[in-house]
Amino acid sequence: MRTTTLGPLAAAFTLLAIAGCVTAPAPVAAPVSVKLIAFNDFHGNLQSPGRFGENVRAQKRPVGGADALAAWVAHLEAGHPNHVVVGGGDFVGASPLVSALFFDEPAVEVLDHVGVDFTSVGNHEFDKGAAELLRLQQGGCRPEPNSCKGLGSKMPGHFDGARFQWLSANVVDSASGRTLLPPYGIKVFDGIPVAFIGMTLQGTPGIVTPSGVAGLAFRDEADTVNALVPQLRAQGVEAIVVLVHQGGVQPGDTGDINGCDQALRNADGSESDIGKIVRRLDDAVDLVVSAHTHAAYNCSANAVGAARATGLPNAAGRQVPVTSAASYGRVLTDVDLQLDPRTHDVVRVSPVNRLVVRDDPSVPVDPAVRDIVQGYATLAAPVTEHVLGLLAQPLPTSPTTAARRPRAAWSRTPSCA
Repeated sequence: MRTTTLGPLAAAFTLLAIAGCVTAPAPVAAPVSVKLIAFNDFHGNLQSPGRFGENVRAQKRPVGGADALAAWVAHLEAGHPNHVVVGGGDFVGASPLVSALFFDEPAVEVLDHVGVDFTSVGNHEFDKGAAELLRLQQGGCRPEPNSCKGLGSKMPGHFDGARFQWLSANVVDSASGRTLLPPYGIKVFDGIPVAFIGMTLQGTPGIVTPSGVAGLAFRDEADTVNALVPQLRAQGVEAIVVLVHQGGVQPGDTGDINGCDQALRNADGSESDIGKIVRRLDDAVDLVVSAHTHAAYNCSANAVGAARATGLPNAAGRQVPVTSAASYGRVLTDVDLQLDPRTHDVVRVSPVNRLVVRDDPSVPVDPAVRDIVQGYATLAAPVTEHVLGLLAQPLPTSPTTAARRPRAAWSRTPSCA
């Protein structure tokens, strides 16, 4: 007769089973799903900036416009009760006249309707100085007549300010030593907190007029994030997203909005600034939403091409997903996050860049936002439609011919005499 010998632990479980004391293991809780939608460098583009394609070979389609942006955000959120909309900065500044003429109040109003939650500051948020940025955040009128038209605020003659929160973790008021705006925001999904740290490039003072950054200090991006990690963990936060107004480009860029070269580069071919930042980040950071270069890329496991299906390495050598959504509201980054309900950490990040097309009948433009934009376009028409001069011949647009291009001949209209 063959005898089976049980170890002490197995024997103990056998006795408990005979006594009826063993219960089935508790089922593992399913991950909590969150839809994160990101974009950057909107620059007050209330109206469509034209046509854009998924790459240089793809058909270019009409894209962008605040009404289409709002519609696509709502479309991506549909069926996802846990969602958040975030930005990488430069939402205002360097804007078309339809927004700039009204001090970018129209841009803030339509972004409120889009449903943005948090965005980092960009360098262009400081074009008119810290006080003006705070006004855009908090609301209130300028003394000029073009302020407070209020077409997208609660009532005409008022400007409500941003319902979303600008974040400036590395921008410090030199006098007080405090950040100009909150360093991070936290949103809770089914009891799980997710932190969003927002900041601009440390080099902002070098590309903004001195008056725009007067009284402000801009600190190192990676050091700023790493110093905040212990503070966030002390609050029970394990899921961390960085929104940073800094980026790179893809060398030999084919325009693939979901492509990525792991060695993203600066425009001059040197190692990308965003790569240098990510390489120094604490391993607690789960996703980086980048900006500034107006490039589209998706450095993640969803990147196009098996050889490039990777993120950018952090301080621990782990590949962190890094995204950028071009500019002017032409692209949205659609991210599926999976959160562990037990540890509160991110267990999966799946980003995809999507065109904000205007010709998809299943996603019609948002009528309320369309009316706001049209209202501001009507108010701006006396300026935008005023003819200053006429070109005597078509003007070439190819950058390769710029150096050889003859100076255009202008003919003044009678209204300019």
